[in-house]
Amino acid sequence: MSDEFGFDGMKEPQKFSSLNPEFGFGEEGMRKKRGKVIYFPSPLDRCFMILGLTPDATKNEVKIAFKQKAITYHPDRNPDNVEWAQAEFTKCNDAYMKIKEHMIAAEKEAEIQSTPETEMTDVA
Repeated sequence: MSDEFGFDGMKEPQKFSSLNPEFGFGEEGMRKKRGKVIYFPSPLDRCFMILGLTPDATKNEVKIAFKQKAITYHPDRNPDNVEWAQAEFTKCNDAYMKIKEHMIAAEKEAEIQSTPETEMTDVA
């Protein structure tokens, strides 16, 4: 069963001709076919979409969105359809973990770039 974005879980999406380019997809996600621009979001963009966020979301917004989705899709809250709830809950959890890893890596990279490079002196 595909969701509102046209893909099942983390599989490759179908054509996204109706997505708004203002969502924040990078240039690498744009393709032209027969004169129309079609958007293919990156795996990280798909994770943001699963949580209902844009790629410029803050850490706190990501955390809140994940908690809301986790409560909504938790199998204990959906006793009538446990298998579906488990699949949706797992998809949200995977998306949250990927976004979290990306944000931590981006913070570390920014920290490395902001520290001044120490000058290497020749020891002779």
